Amino acid sequence: MIEDIERGQVLNLPVHGERIVFGFGWTPADGGEPLDFDLSAVLLTKAGEVVDCVYHRCLSAKGFCVRHMGDERGGACHPTEDDEQIAVYPAMVPESVQSIYFVASASNKAGQDYGFQKPEKTHFSVTCFDPAR
Repeated sequence: MIEDIERGQVLNLPVHGERIVFGFGWTPADGGEPLDFDLSAVLLTKAGEVVDCVYHRCLSAKGFCVRHMGDERGGACHPTEDDEQIAVYPAMVPESVQSIYFVASASNKAGQDYGFQKPEKTHFSVTCFDPAR
C-alpha cells in the first residue's frame, strides 16, 4: 500500500505489518536556495506524554521500534520519491505507545524558518510492508 497523505491527516494503520515506512519528499524551486527539511517521529502515550523522539540527530527510538533512515539536506531525489524516511516496526513498538506523530520541519543554513512556501512541491507517503499479504 502506498498512499499520499495530506497535511494534518490522521491514519489508523494496521499493527500487523512487518514494517511501515513514512516518507517525506520535496522538490526545490528552480534557481532557488537549497532547502533542508527534516522528518521526525514523536511517540506518545494515551495521555499524550512523550515516550521517545526520532529525528536526524537521533536515528532510532529505544528498542529500535522506530528508525530514521538518514538526513537528506537538498531534496535531491526524484520528485516522486521520498527524500527522508522513517520506518516503524509495529511488533517492536512498546504497549505504552498509543500514537506516533510524524512532523516535517524546515530551516535554512542560518537556522531561519522559511516554511513550506519555497519548495516547488512537497509530499508525504506511507508504505506498508506485510509479507503475509
